[in-house]
Amino acid sequence: MKTNRKLTLTCISLFGCLLLGAVVPRGFLSAPLPVQAAEAETIIDSGAWGQALTWKIDDTYTLTISGSGKMKAYKPTNTPYKAYTKKIQKVVIEKGVRSISNYAFYGCSSLTSITIPETVTSIGNYAFYGCSSLTSITIPETVTSIGDYAFYGCSSLTSITIPETVTSIGFKIFNGCSSLTTIRGYSGSCAEKEALIYGIAFEAIDEGAVIVDSGTCGESVTWKYDDDTKTLTISGSGDMESYEPIQEKTQYRTNAPYAAIRKMIQKVVIEEGVTSIGGCAFSFCSSLASITIPDSVTSIGDSAFDACSSLASITIPDGVTSIGDRAFDHCSSLTSITIPDGVTSIGQRVFDFCGSLTDITIPEGVTSIGDYAFYYCSSLTGITIPDSVRSIGSYAFTGCSSLTNITIPEGVTSIGDYAFHGCSSLTNITIPEGVTSIGDYAFHGCSSLTNITIPEGVTSIGD
Repeated sequence: MKTNRKLTLTCISLFGCLLLGAVVPRGFLSAPLPVQAAEAETIIDSGAWGQALTWKIDDTYTLTISGSGKMKAYKPTNTPYKAYTKKIQKVVIEKGVRSISNYAFYGCSSLTSITIPETVTSIGNYAFYGCSSLTSITIPETVTSIGDYAFYGCSSLTSITIPETVTSIGFKIFNGCSSLTTIRGYSGSCAEKEALIYGIAFEAIDEGAVIVDSGTCGESVTWKYDDDTKTLTISGSGDMESYEPIQEKTQYRTNAPYAAIRKMIQKVVIEEGVTSIGGCAFSFCSSLASITIPDSVTSIGDSAFDACSSLASITIPDGVTSIGDRAFDHCSSLTSITIPDGVTSIGQRVFDFCGSLTDITIPEGVTSIGDYAFYYCSSLTGITIPDSVRSIGSYAFTGCSSLTNITIPEGVTSIGDYAFHGCSSLTNITIPEGVTSIGDYAFHGCSSLTNITIPEGVTSIGD
């Protein structure tokens, strides 16, 4: 308003001078009019960050760190800016600062933007822990190490570029980064290894880098991944290769050729001609929600779908005669499954921790239910055990807290240790005459069980 008023008065004065025939000074008309400067942000607090650096925070909640040297490390409850931890929205680290210390921005949950200068060479432990509003970050090529838990809980972080200079990356740095879909870096670098560990897409930034989206997964079987549809297609004839689980920094993967994209896969299509699903074939594909299995498949290997936590249902073709141990272990979203008549045994931990499984029918012909077969299937309300079953393994139904009744067929001769431990809704059970041994704590924790009849032929009852 002041500038407009000055401009109006100037114009009136000039007009008056012209009317009076006065001489207008040379350059007057071309001289720029004064403009009022924008108001600067107000510093609301400041101080020393150790001996070498200083900090200040303004009324836009921008934290600026200046000076020359390394940041002093503080505990989260004792940072210099602790009164503003939850309010800081932007961090500017000025040139001259040589490190980002342990816990430097721990718990800055409103932080959305940070500028890191090329003088910084290291990022400490827990440096950005819990910065849940941070969506992206650029790490300069001067950085050589990133500490443990550095980006833990940065749940809005979608992508990150890790330079080739980084040769050391700590423990659990991307745990809790639930939105992280892409890690960028150079082929063969620490960045690519982290992408493999976390099952996150790796984008190579070096010139001439080749993106691998296909290959072999058996002697005559191939795989191909379509990133647009998030679909993995298995083609060819014969058996798929079996793979092994690998643990790195608390993250699990396998040595399957597509393990690097395992968390990106949402759909699997196995084409006709493939005869087996190999061990650990799709383990830890946590986004897998749909799978097509052809009639040509006759066996499903150990841990084939272990920890496919988004898989809600699956149709197993009638030709399948063998389902391996842990085949559907920790498929926590699986609600229903049909086991074909040709299957003769339910292996160990096949449905271990399938907490959403409500009902299952075991086909006639199955002779044994393995140890931990339905361990902590806490939503399982009913199960039909066929007359062909001869043994129920240890911990087979432990933690099936929704199971209200179960009929054990006449052919069963043994019930393993803790077989029905923690079946707290079980009200009635009949043990057939053929049973000769009942294991330790077989019905321990069955708090609703009011009646149980033990036949005369039982010669061994555990603790």
